[in-house]
Amino acid sequence: MDKTFIFDLDGTLITLPIDYDELREEMKKFFNVDYDFFRIIQTAVSLSKDNKNTLEEAFEIICEKENNAIKGIKINDHAKDVLQLVKSKGYNMALVTLQCRKAAEKILEIMEVKDLFSHIITRDESYDRYEQIMKTINFMNISEDDTTMIGDRLNDVECSLRAGCKSVLIGKKYEIKNERVVCFNTLDELLKIDIEKLHNK
Repeated sequence: MDKTFIFDLDGTLITLPIDYDELREEMKKFFNVDYDFFRIIQTAVSLSKDNKNTLEEAFEIICEKENNAIKGIKINDHAKDVLQLVKSKGYNMALVTLQCRKAAEKILEIMEVKDLFSHIITRDESYDRYEQIMKTINFMNISEDDTTMIGDRLNDVECSLRAGCKSVLIGKKYEIKNERVVCFNTLDELLKIDIEKLHNK
């Protein structure tokens, strides 16, 4: 089986400066509720109550905010170098993101890395990280054990392990004791190690 790296986008490769306080207020008005919307996407899904049209309208509001924030995007240090290194080793590469496809593709074009990915899944296809990973594995016909997910949140790690993959966590926010998880402070540390040993860990 081919070995594959699945990358997260926002927080891992880039930082998208969305005004989340403003977005939460817009979500409150849209749904006419006074919830805190701490987890914006999950709360929108819950409040939509399986009404597809309502959820699509809510996601359109979020997508507009994401696209407006692109003008202030920060590409994380050496993100492109890391992607090119992984590709140079002959690994398959995929991307999963909770951003909308319109914003994600625009960001990848700005980074000039879109063609490096064999498969891309956005919020438009699934708003659940575990499902995004499994859809990628099934579409690419790859083995879970030969797949490593690189992300910046604990949810990325939990969903990776649940899917049977290895995991790399960028940003030591958590203490994780699991032989299938490797933690780094910053993305550029991947340039200083043997990627092949990391994947075969």
